[in-house]
Amino acid sequence: MKMRRVERLFAITVLTVLIVTGLPVTSSFRFVGDCRASAGAALEGGDTSVTRNATAPPKNNAPFPGARLLFNSGFEPGTRVVNMDQKRDKIIGIDHSVSPPNDWDKLPGSLIAYEVGMSEDIRGRIIKEPGTDNHVLSFYARKSLAHKTRVQVNVADGIVGSEFTYRIKMWIHPDFNLLKDYEEAFNWLTIAEFWNNEPWGNTRYPFRVTAGIRKTAAGKVDEFYFSANAQDMEVDSRGYPTARTRMKKTTLWRQTSTVPVPIGEWFELEYYLKEGNEKTGRFVLSMTRQGGPGQAVLDVTDWTQHTRATYTDGFQAIDPLKMYTDNRLTDHIRDRGGALQFYWDDLQLFAGDARAGLNADRMPK
Repeated sequence: MKMRRVERLFAITVLTVLIVTGLPVTSSFRFVGDCRASAGAALEGGDTSVTRNATAPPKNNAPFPGARLLFNSGFEPGTRVVNMDQKRDKIIGIDHSVSPPNDWDKLPGSLIAYEVGMSEDIRGRIIKEPGTDNHVLSFYARKSLAHKTRVQVNVADGIVGSEFTYRIKMWIHPDFNLLKDYEEAFNWLTIAEFWNNEPWGNTRYPFRVTAGIRKTAAGKVDEFYFSANAQDMEVDSRGYPTARTRMKKTTLWRQTSTVPVPIGEWFELEYYLKEGNEKTGRFVLSMTRQGGPGQAVLDVTDWTQHTRATYTDGFQAIDPLKMYTDNRLTDHIRDRGGALQFYWDDLQLFAGDARAGLNADRMPK
């Protein structure tokens, strides 16, 4: 009863003012309706926002409720790679093949980084996919200038927050099969890395999650497998890394998938990460192969932040596209006439949970 009395008082007052000022009656009734909604919500302690236009789109009309598209690109004309210095290139330009946000110049970081420097033997370039008009980002390595091979795209400034999703199409050159007779097993061939936080900045509690490709046995094998792990960096009493502790790491978890890595064909990877402890942290990797359904690759509930951190501050730097390994693997492929080479295409980066239930109809190649 109290709410109805207040609504009537609102209506009488507002109508009187609007009639005196000469506004149309239809506008008056529409405005009164808005006031009624505001008054009712205020008395109930609810949302006081008002929808003034019945034809306006709903608040959340995104394809993934609760998620926000941060960036997407298919590396098509309008985008290009320019050199910054000996150790870094940068992707610039607007990809008009996709809708905004599609401007590499507005994506924090967007650097292609190398271990020591780029050359004709190790580089990241936007090229035409052989035999097509489609453009891709190519990572290529035959020889590094250091003991490690590194080509990676950096995204910085913590724009993904504490929960994010991204999708990327990937193609691994058939030369990769030359590693099937590599004499040792290997765990270190990174394809993505996520820092929460990074040890090289003035940030507390550095921690990383790494995704990669693993050869699980010595001698000749038939398949390679996806893997992931998480590591704490050693810190001082205040939580900061020091020159002595910066690269001392403790592995908190490691998992290897039973899903083989496709070689010589396009497939799509979908990553989902949520910052948290051993009960709330999440790392999920899914894959879709051409002509096939989406399948779970890894699904981990465990630490995705430093074990000493008492707060969440988001993933400060991520390398969503990465080719990082021991030079012995690169040399093994080169000495047999090949090169270590990945193609990447159709990057979509979201803040929040944008997992889509991967399916083959997003695989146009």
